[in-house]
Amino acid sequence: MKIVVAVSAVVCALALAGCGPEEQFDETAVASTRAALTGPMPYRGVNLAGADFGVASDGTGQNPGTFGSTYTWPSATSADYFLAKGMNTFRVPFRWERLQRTLGAAFDAAELSRMRTTVNGITSRGGVVLLDPHNYARYGTAFIGSGSVSHAQFADFWSRLAHEFKSNPNVLFGLMNEPYGLPTEQWVTSANAAIVAIRATGATNLILVPGNAWTGAHSWTQNWYGTANSVALLAIRDSGNNVAFEAHQYFDSNYSGAADSCTSTSAGAAQLGAFTQWLRANGKKGFLGEFATGSNATCLAALENLLTYLDANTDVYLGWTWWAAGPWWGNAWTSLEPTSTGADKPQMDVMERHLSSTTTPPSCTDGARNGTETGVDCGGSCAACVPTTSCTDGARNGNETGVDCGGSCKACTAPSACTEGVFEAETAFHSTGGPTSGGWNLWSNGYLQTTSSITGVSSLIVSARGSSAGGVWPRMTVSVGGRVLGTVTVSNTTWSQYRLTVPAGATGQIRVSFDNDAIIRMADRNLSVDKISTRCP
Repeated sequence: MKIVVAVSAVVCALALAGCGPEEQFDETAVASTRAALTGPMPYRGVNLAGADFGVASDGTGQNPGTFGSTYTWPSATSADYFLAKGMNTFRVPFRWERLQRTLGAAFDAAELSRMRTTVNGITSRGGVVLLDPHNYARYGTAFIGSGSVSHAQFADFWSRLAHEFKSNPNVLFGLMNEPYGLPTEQWVTSANAAIVAIRATGATNLILVPGNAWTGAHSWTQNWYGTANSVALLAIRDSGNNVAFEAHQYFDSNYSGAADSCTSTSAGAAQLGAFTQWLRANGKKGFLGEFATGSNATCLAALENLLTYLDANTDVYLGWTWWAAGPWWGNAWTSLEPTSTGADKPQMDVMERHLSSTTTPPSCTDGARNGTETGVDCGGSCAACVPTTSCTDGARNGNETGVDCGGSCKACTAPSACTEGVFEAETAFHSTGGPTSGGWNLWSNGYLQTTSSITGVSSLIVSARGSSAGGVWPRMTVSVGGRVLGTVTVSNTTWSQYRLTVPAGATGQIRVSFDNDAIIRMADRNLSVDKISTRCP
């Protein structure tokens, strides 16, 4: 739980129709986001609050209030600073009552327009948006599932919202912010009703399901609020098999986020342990939707501990969003906005170390804001400074190594010698599915991806098998670093090998995707993968 009113985020596709002239896509930013989304923990960012302001967690306050004085929507430029830092995900909170002034009615045209403007503006810059009705399982002061607000009315709201954004695969649907004060089973019934309504629109977007009791990770297995989340949320069902479970966590003495203190330097890993174990034991995926620490030494160490812990558990975590940023935050201690002089907050300095795909080299440990100790540009943070032995002349291209340095000497590395290897599907990153005898079953549209990159290989072999539905077999697309090698039909029920040629210069993580899932007359079309083997020239 927390005292400040929370934020939600909006996610939009990398290709949107109807964008105005000011919302044309920055292709460089979009490409950067696509690359980031291929990683083992694809969503990393911040809450951009403002559209939820003016109302307390119990529903009292200025509701709906007045736009521009009671509340505001973050502009597209609110995301620029964070995108430049390497973040790609923006959770945008808003109040349900402002968007749908009467239960069961059409959305308010002005509020929906503001939402679209925020979503389109952020995603046109390459960002991902998570939509979050910031209502604590209430409409006004009445609980969802009560005599005043039915489960069906909550489902109607989500049906309308899903219809607006279902064509955008990079919009994520966060069902609700921090339910509390009601039986966990009541919330599960509401969530399941909303999921059914969302899927009925044809939407395939990722859905985030929060827990009861302020969504606290530390209390996920406790029962002081009734049936524990760890028990009740096992009843969540999604016909699209594309849900993850959202938790929040703060590190002050009562876990509320009301104080800028932290109980210990290891509070991050300690408080997420039970939630992480539940995710892994039940084959679920998790998302840390809110967290924050103060800027004192203990809290900065706790923040480092938390992010390191998440990086070490990417088999179950899809990502995280810091609380918070956006307009109207002023000098609030949780705000991640830069100072009035443009300086980074101390918390951002810690977070940057977990936004780069590189690691801090031994020669770059003094915390300097540039890389004079190595002779290269560190990109504004010592953590992003990676010296190379072959690229020390500051050239803007890679002629010295014969490779493209991506416009910066710091990204220029000599080609690695080809190494043959085997990647087991069970140990890869999975966006969906579960283990099967001898491999991993992609039982819905999604992908699995290696957690390390390949360089210099000439071909790869995918060992896969399939099950058909309606006379159609699963379709498998294989890519390296976002470069598609080919699409094949897997028409064998036993493990078979599929060889694909890797073009010269292709490098990066290997992804195997499945995109024609179906259930027809009780037959379930699935794609299973055993392993991926690489071959050198």
